[in-house]
Amino acid sequence: MRSRSTYLLVAILLILAGGIFWQRWQRGSQQRRLQRQVTSLAVADTSAIDRVTILHASTTLELHRQGLQWVIASAGNIAADQNPVTQLLQNIQQLRVLSVAATGGGDIKSLGLAERERTELTLRAGDRVVRQLRVGNSARYGTGAYVQLIGDPTVYLAEPISADLLMRTDWRDKTILRFTKDDVQEITYQRSRQRFTLTRKDSQWQLDGSPAKQEAADLFAENLGNLNALEFVAPETEFKPLNITIGITTKDKSFELVLGQAPKKDEAFLKSSDGKLYLLANTNRVRLTKERKEFVP
Repeated sequence: MRSRSTYLLVAILLILAGGIFWQRWQRGSQQRRLQRQVTSLAVADTSAIDRVTILHASTTLELHRQGLQWVIASAGNIAADQNPVTQLLQNIQQLRVLSVAATGGGDIKSLGLAERERTELTLRAGDRVVRQLRVGNSARYGTGAYVQLIGDPTVYLAEPISADLLMRTDWRDKTILRFTKDDVQEITYQRSRQRFTLTRKDSQWQLDGSPAKQEAADLFAENLGNLNALEFVAPETEFKPLNITIGITTKDKSFELVLGQAPKKDEAFLKSSDGKLYLLANTNRVRLTKERKEFVP
């Protein structure tokens, strides 16, 4: 009896050990498959990529790299916003598969995603196609994105591609002004009937010919030199001035900025001296709305 019990116990232990081994082998096999999927989806080195085609909602965007800068070739080679392009390439390079979402017939439509929730990306290095991906926004189901190699029916849930990048419609550079405070020679500020001038001489600021509050003047000049728009505004948009005009003279250029009323009270329109019209977020509106007393030491 003891001998039979011992054999039975050993058999049970062997079965349990086999089951544990099988589970571990299955997990390891799944991890190896996922690793192969990562290799097939991600691009290990994106430095050679110089052309990105984005097809979204029947609109095609062509981004080309010229030197170190990206331009929108499909819009006459105007400057692109460099940060989201860089982020997109980093996302593709770091692409990590979380799970398999669908394995059969078709494409991301099988997951119930509307056309506006799908984007096709083609990455090229010269004339060579490096990767073609169909990407779907899975934000409504959780984090990550649905990713599919075009021509492969398998759809994966992967990260870290963000929904903001997938749904982005405006890739233009929204820089309004770029200069350093050391480049500034003079800032004139007019707010209704109030007018004052900040002049920088020998690394010191003066307010209408008298010493100014240096920290406040430095910060104002830095904010002007790093001015970005929230979005572009159509030139035909009605512009109602807020009676705030800022003149900036640097070592080699002069600018004039005029603030105007925007539909939202915490935002503002801004018209530059070259006739362009921008929408400013609340943070930039606050930075540009000044009074003379702020610069008095």
